[in-house]
Amino acid sequence: PCDDRQATTRQVCVWKQAPCDDRQATTRQVCVWKKAPCDDRQATTQQVCVWKKAPCDDRQATTRQVCVWKKAPCDDRQATTRQVCVWKKAPCDDRQATTRQ
Repeated sequence: PCDDRQATTRQVCVWKQAPCDDRQATTRQVCVWKKAPCDDRQATTQQVCVWKKAPCDDRQATTRQVCVWKKAPCDDRQATTRQVCVWKKAPCDDRQATTRQ
């Protein structure tokens, strides 16, 4: 697995099976997942998910942690490959996320 020693703030970690957890990914380190929980149907090479332990939800994602989804809750109509969602409490939708957020 690519850990703190391998990934910097400008490098992206590509994970396959093992989950990247608090010890491996920080708020400035991005994990690209292939399989579960964010799998091929949700994350592509242009879409990144930042996780802590479980799927990043209201309690886990901060303003510095971003999730890019294809399907629910932030789906194709909300996030594109150049748009990222910043979560606080409610899902960030078209009115909240722009191409610069």
